[in-house]
Amino acid sequence: MLIVKESVPFIIIWLAGGFLCAAMAVVAWKRRALPSAGSFAGLMAAVAIYAIASSFEIAGGTLERMRFWIDVEYVGIAFIPAFFILIAVWSTGQERCLSRRATMILFVMSSVILLVKLTDRAHHLFYRELGVHTAGPFPVARIAPGPFYWILIGYLHLSLLMGTILFLRMWLRAAPSGRRQAALLFFGTLAPWAANFIYLIGRSPWGLDLSPIGFVVTGPLFMWGCLRFRLLDLTPAARDTVFESMRDAVLVLDPMNRVVDFNRAAREFLPGLSRSGIGRPAAELLQDHPELARQLAEGETPEVKLQVPDGSGRRAFQSRLSLIYDRRKRLLGRTLVLSDVTAQERLFKALEAQATTDGLTGVLNRRHFLELVRREIARAKRYRRPFSVMIMDLDHFKQVNDVHGHEAGDQALRAVALICRARLRESDLFARFGGEEFVFLLPETPPDEALALAERLCTRIASAPLLIRGAEIGLTVSFGVAGVQDPETVDWDALLKQADQALDEAKSMGRNRAVRL
Repeated sequence: MLIVKESVPFIIIWLAGGFLCAAMAVVAWKRRALPSAGSFAGLMAAVAIYAIASSFEIAGGTLERMRFWIDVEYVGIAFIPAFFILIAVWSTGQERCLSRRATMILFVMSSVILLVKLTDRAHHLFYRELGVHTAGPFPVARIAPGPFYWILIGYLHLSLLMGTILFLRMWLRAAPSGRRQAALLFFGTLAPWAANFIYLIGRSPWGLDLSPIGFVVTGPLFMWGCLRFRLLDLTPAARDTVFESMRDAVLVLDPMNRVVDFNRAAREFLPGLSRSGIGRPAAELLQDHPELARQLAEGETPEVKLQVPDGSGRRAFQSRLSLIYDRRKRLLGRTLVLSDVTAQERLFKALEAQATTDGLTGVLNRRHFLELVRREIARAKRYRRPFSVMIMDLDHFKQVNDVHGHEAGDQALRAVALICRARLRESDLFARFGGEEFVFLLPETPPDEALALAERLCTRIASAPLLIRGAEIGLTVSFGVAGVQDPETVDWDALLKQADQALDEAKSMGRNRAVRL
């Protein structure tokens, strides 16, 4: 997937906001015994899904990718109104106004909206049309709203209006000690509302949906509130419990980067940290982590990733540096928040593998293969180097399925793929093209060398029968080979068609052979 450089800032902002909201969801979920914490965790999780999926939508580039990530976005969007109303009533002491039945109706409505969106291709009640706007510096999804889209917009804005009114009343009636909390809640609701309104009236740049950025603004406000104004606490006495139970390591520093507070997780990350360290320069405590010391010294890098060895390998951490100012814009201090993102990184690698490889055989899938093909052809043209294409098909594969079952067919596909991968170079591309058909792209390989490789693979596969429940199943394959010595004017589709014609010729000649036209 080729990402347009003009879209990178938007992608980064959307991702940062999504991960920040995800962190807030984790912190809140750990305190779910409190009445509003579970709803707050749900809201932050929904916003995280919305923001992260929006970043992938921006990076999508094509209508199908955008359509997929828009569907993922609505897994979060559909439930934002329900969770927002719950937070508003619980945070303002109006929980008696919302019965259990009313709460159920809110989530049923959200579920119906999500179901309609996910099945929109069948009825177009959500989007009458979905296209791509290409007038700007990067492709942006363009929609023609349907009736259910406006139902969702009305539902969302009514929930925001209800929350805004409740928070405003709370702010006006609060005691002095609670006014800053109420004000933060009130102003936190304005950003997503304003962003969505700008998008709806068509004033957003290039038609880009700015709604996630509204929550990107809200997320840091809530994070600041958690650390500075005890936003998640129902009572000020609960602050220490929340702060100490945070999974993220938090260091609170003064303007001179001296330690003024920390939590239990920070002590685990920095074993030498103790209450006697209050007032010490943070740089002294971070000598074993030069990346963090440099982040504090420079003060211009809000996020840093680092690897920390432990007994089971290496753990990945993300460090976020936030500056805290007073009303006169004077620097009060900094917070350094260290999040263990090991699980997230492993998940992203797993998701990346799912998006680029065939789940059955472990080789490249068709979509990712074709993306890599464009790069390899461009390189071959630039340096005028030869390359070849091979298409391989398992002979009489239907008989294997019919006689021995689909499990045997799956084993056959995996066995053939394993044999081929063991005899390919690291630079070669090998993918499952569909069913029992595989395709190869061999850089720096003239057609005659590709034909020789195909013949060797035919021989090797034919000499390795598959053992199923004590019975041997003979497998053979046929190859079609095509290639160019000088790729200056090569046409990929034409070359692939030529290899496919050669495969048909191999089958007509009796199979278990390689043919080059």
